[in-house]
Amino acid sequence: MKTYTVLKLGTTTQFEADRHTIDSLINRGYKFIREIEAENKSQAQAAYNLSEKQSVKEPSHKNPSGYLGLISVLFCALSFIGSLVFAFMGFEAADSYRTRDFAPIYFVSAAASFLLTLLIHSASKTLIYIANKLD
Repeated sequence: MKTYTVLKLGTTTQFEADRHTIDSLINRGYKFIREIEAENKSQAQAAYNLSEKQSVKEPSHKNPSGYLGLISVLFCALSFIGSLVFAFMGFEAADSYRTRDFAPIYFVSAAASFLLTLLIHSASKTLIYIANKLD
Protein backbone atom coordinates (compact mmCIF):
# COMPACT_ATOMS: atom_id res chain seq x y z
CA MET A 1 0.00 0.00 0.00
CA LYS A 2 1.14 3.50 -0.81
CA THR A 3 0.57 6.68 1.11
CA TYR A 4 -1.12 9.28 -1.09
CA THR A 5 -1.08 12.91 -0.10
CA VAL A 6 -4.20 14.93 -0.86
CA LEU A 7 -3.43 18.47 -2.02
CA LYS A 8 -5.99 21.10 -2.91
CA LEU A 9 -5.90 24.41 -4.80
CA GLY A 10 -9.33 26.00 -5.19
CA THR A 11 -11.52 23.27 -6.63
CA THR A 12 -8.60 21.21 -7.97
CA THR A 13 -7.64 18.18 -5.89
CA GLN A 14 -4.40 16.27 -6.50
CA PHE A 15 -3.44 12.83 -5.17
CA GLU A 16 0.31 12.29 -5.18
CA ALA A 17 2.68 9.69 -3.71
CA ASP A 18 5.99 11.14 -4.95
CA ARG A 19 7.70 13.48 -2.45
CA HIS A 20 9.28 15.62 -5.17
CA THR A 21 5.92 16.18 -6.91
CA ILE A 22 4.25 16.97 -3.56
CA ASP A 23 6.89 19.58 -2.75
CA SER A 24 6.58 21.21 -6.17
CA LEU A 25 2.77 21.37 -5.85
CA ILE A 26 3.01 22.89 -2.37
CA ASN A 27 5.44 25.48 -3.74
CA ARG A 28 2.85 26.33 -6.43
CA GLY A 29 0.25 27.10 -3.76
CA TYR A 30 -1.51 23.79 -3.14
CA LYS A 31 -2.62 23.19 0.45
CA PHE A 32 -1.99 19.94 2.29
CA ILE A 33 -5.30 18.29 3.20
CA ARG A 34 -4.46 14.80 4.48
CA GLU A 35 -2.75 11.50 3.73
CA ILE A 36 -4.59 8.38 2.59
CA GLU A 37 -3.36 4.76 2.49
CA ALA A 38 -4.47 3.05 -0.74
CA GLU A 39 -3.34 0.55 -3.40
CA ASN A 40 -3.57 3.02 -6.27
CA LYS A 41 -4.65 6.56 -7.08
CA SER A 42 -8.26 5.68 -7.95
CA GLN A 43 -8.75 3.96 -4.59
CA ALA A 44 -7.28 6.99 -2.85
CA GLN A 45 -9.72 9.24 -4.72
CA ALA A 46 -12.64 6.97 -3.83
CA ALA A 47 -11.63 6.90 -0.15
CA TYR A 48 -11.24 10.68 -0.09
CA ASN A 49 -14.62 11.25 -1.79
CA LEU A 50 -16.29 8.86 0.64
CA SER A 51 -14.79 10.62 3.66
CA GLU A 52 -15.77 14.04 2.24
CA LYS A 53 -19.39 12.91 1.79
CA GLN A 54 -19.54 11.52 5.32
CA SER A 55 -18.14 14.61 7.00
CA VAL A 56 -20.68 17.35 7.52
CA LYS A 57 -18.95 20.68 7.17
CA GLU A 58 -20.06 23.66 9.20
CA PRO A 59 -19.20 27.09 7.81
CA SER A 60 -16.11 28.40 9.54
CA HIS A 61 -17.52 31.93 9.66
CA LYS A 62 -20.87 33.62 9.66
CA ASN A 63 -21.78 36.21 7.10
CA PRO A 64 -21.84 39.61 8.85
CA SER A 65 -24.08 41.25 6.24
CA GLY A 66 -27.25 40.75 8.30
CA TYR A 67 -25.79 42.48 11.33
CA LEU A 68 -24.22 45.18 9.19
CA GLY A 69 -27.54 45.81 7.45
CA LEU A 70 -29.35 46.24 10.77
CA ILE A 71 -26.69 48.57 12.16
CA SER A 72 -26.71 50.55 8.90
CA VAL A 73 -30.47 51.11 9.06
CA LEU A 74 -30.33 52.09 12.74
CA PHE A 75 -27.43 54.49 12.14
CA CYS A 76 -29.17 56.02 9.12
CA ALA A 77 -32.41 56.57 11.04
CA LEU A 78 -30.72 58.07 14.08
CA SER A 79 -28.48 60.31 11.98
CA PHE A 80 -31.47 61.52 9.95
CA ILE A 81 -33.25 62.38 13.20
CA GLY A 82 -30.10 64.22 14.35
CA SER A 83 -30.04 66.20 11.10
CA LEU A 84 -33.68 67.19 11.63
CA VAL A 85 -32.86 68.28 15.18
CA PHE A 86 -30.04 70.50 13.87
CA ALA A 87 -32.39 72.01 11.28
CA PHE A 88 -35.09 72.59 13.92
CA MET A 89 -32.51 74.26 16.19
CA GLY A 90 -31.53 76.49 13.26
CA PHE A 91 -35.14 77.62 12.77
CA GLU A 92 -35.48 78.26 16.51
CA ALA A 93 -32.23 80.25 16.55
CA ALA A 94 -33.34 82.32 13.56
CA ASP A 95 -36.46 83.45 15.43
CA SER A 96 -34.57 85.04 18.30
CA TYR A 97 -32.61 88.25 17.90
CA ARG A 98 -29.79 87.16 20.22
CA THR A 99 -29.19 83.76 18.59
CA ARG A 100 -29.79 84.81 14.97
CA ASP A 101 -26.04 84.71 14.23
CA PHE A 102 -25.87 81.01 15.15
CA ALA A 103 -28.67 79.89 12.79
CA PRO A 104 -26.38 79.36 9.75
CA ILE A 105 -24.10 77.18 11.87
CA TYR A 106 -27.04 74.91 12.72
CA PHE A 107 -28.16 74.71 9.08
CA VAL A 108 -24.63 73.90 7.88
CA SER A 109 -24.33 71.29 10.65
CA ALA A 110 -27.62 69.72 9.57
CA ALA A 111 -26.49 69.56 5.92
CA ALA A 112 -23.05 68.18 6.86
CA SER A 113 -24.59 65.58 9.15
CA PHE A 114 -27.00 64.48 6.43
CA LEU A 115 -24.23 64.20 3.80
CA LEU A 116 -22.02 62.25 6.19
CA THR A 117 -24.94 59.93 6.92
CA LEU A 118 -25.39 59.26 3.21
CA LEU A 119 -21.67 58.61 2.78
CA ILE A 120 -21.46 56.14 5.67
CA HIS A 121 -24.70 54.46 4.57
CA SER A 122 -23.38 53.93 1.02
CA ALA A 123 -20.08 52.59 2.39
CA SER A 124 -21.92 50.09 4.57
CA LYS A 125 -24.09 49.03 1.63
CA THR A 126 -20.88 48.41 -0.33
CA LEU A 127 -19.53 46.28 2.53
CA ILE A 128 -22.80 44.31 2.64
CA TYR A 129 -22.53 43.70 -1.11
CA ILE A 130 -18.94 42.48 -0.72
CA ALA A 131 -19.86 40.24 2.23
CA ASN A 132 -22.68 38.65 0.22
CA LYS A 133 -20.39 38.12 -2.78
CA LEU A 134 -17.78 36.34 -0.64
CA ASP A 135 -20.27 33.79 0.67
